[in-house]
Amino acid sequence: MSGTETLDPQFQADTMITVLNERLTAAAPVEELSSHEDRILQVFEEADGSRFVKRSFTDDAVWYVEGKGLTFQEAWEAMEDIYADVDIEVVPSFLFEQGGEHPFVAVSEHLPDLVDMKDLPSEDKEKLAHGLGQLLRPEASYWPSLEAVRGDTFKGVEQEDGTFRTLMVDTDPFTILAPSFGRDEYVGTYIKKFAELIWDEWCDEQDRSRVAGALVQSLATALDESEFAGAMGSTSKAFMNLHLMSNGMDPRETGLFQ
Repeated sequence: MSGTETLDPQFQADTMITVLNERLTAAAPVEELSSHEDRILQVFEEADGSRFVKRSFTDDAVWYVEGKGLTFQEAWEAMEDIYADVDIEVVPSFLFEQGGEHPFVAVSEHLPDLVDMKDLPSEDKEKLAHGLGQLLRPEASYWPSLEAVRGDTFKGVEQEDGTFRTLMVDTDPFTILAPSFGRDEYVGTYIKKFAELIWDEWCDEQDRSRVAGALVQSLATALDESEFAGAMGSTSKAFMNLHLMSNGMDPRETGLFQ
């Protein structure tokens, strides 16, 4: 091969899959992180001591994901694109097909010292809140399904200089087509979910208002003005509740805008 020739991309992809399969076969499971009827999450260790996380999906898992309107591969790729578009990093992972009991397997970087969102600096929480707001912009083609956004979906990784990277670490590809009908109800439901995560799970009284305010600002730029027009709409109610949270009030206690 001359110095100007390049490898065919498909050949490179096939080679990577072959190498990953060889490494998976040679590695041994050392820890089971979780086990469900449709998927298993395990830590594997290689001969040199390096570790990776293997997520094995059964036919039931594939059926469940594809029931949301996308093939499993499309859902995985859309999941990665969704977060890349709003500057939220996904834990480095690779998906490939294999036969047998687990038709799809995802291999991810092993990160043993993840930090919960509630223990991260406020500025990192604000950055995540901004990204979540941008997920709902009208031009987005895909959204994470509501079940994919939980308190432990995002974690922090401490860097050598003491700062943190915030990662989306739960790579179950629960992805949906962005709603074209009933958008007001969907957007309102997601805003409510994001707000509750900020108030109840990710923040304390020291930074709730600040992080909720970051989500308010993000949504103000992400959504069309028309989406706030109807005071009785789901989006407007959820946004007003969030605005109260940004001012230090829990609307679930005041009974406003319910």
